[in-house]
Amino acid sequence: MRKERVDETMVAVDFIYLLPIFALSGVMVYFVWYKIKDSIPFLYPTGVVMAKEARLIDDTRFDELLLLPLEDFVASLGTTEYGEYIKGASYEEIENGLLMFKQKLYADLFRLIPERFTDIFEFLLREWDMLNLRTVLTGVHAGLSADEVAARLREGGTMFGKISSLVGEDLEKIGATFEGTPLGLAIEEYTK
Repeated sequence: MRKERVDETMVAVDFIYLLPIFALSGVMVYFVWYKIKDSIPFLYPTGVVMAKEARLIDDTRFDELLLLPLEDFVASLGTTEYGEYIKGASYEEIENGLLMFKQKLYADLFRLIPERFTDIFEFLLREWDMLNLRTVLTGVHAGLSADEVAARLREGGTMFGKISSLVGEDLEKIGATFEGTPLGLAIEEYTK
């Protein structure tokens, strides 16, 4: 009986020595979790971006492409990530294909990003707003028909509906639509 009591005392003493180790381990796990919890949702998207980046044209390949005639340039782009988007050898078709690739890339990235972080990346969508607004303003100055301008618009951005409704309108109407916004100030400066 005395021997059992000594063993119980030893177990209790051993457990008391383990408590600080368990507590310290718990604090360390909490600290590590606290530091990395916000970055965990970005691990997979970062991996996807790195894989896509590895498939893009590097500087050496780009220099090789620049030395090619236009027809060979387009044919050579056909073997890259951009190939499926480039439909012809004209400047407009190449630019349109590259923009389509970029738009799909952004769409893929937005699908990967957790919803609570989409506000951070919303500035990427504004690029399409600027591109579409520039297209509408170019159409006004060049005297293009509304159908021609509408065909050149890229669906996307935060104000696609508003900007596409301005196709065929004059500068005053376009400026009035964006009055009180940063775009309104830019258009006001533009029309001076």
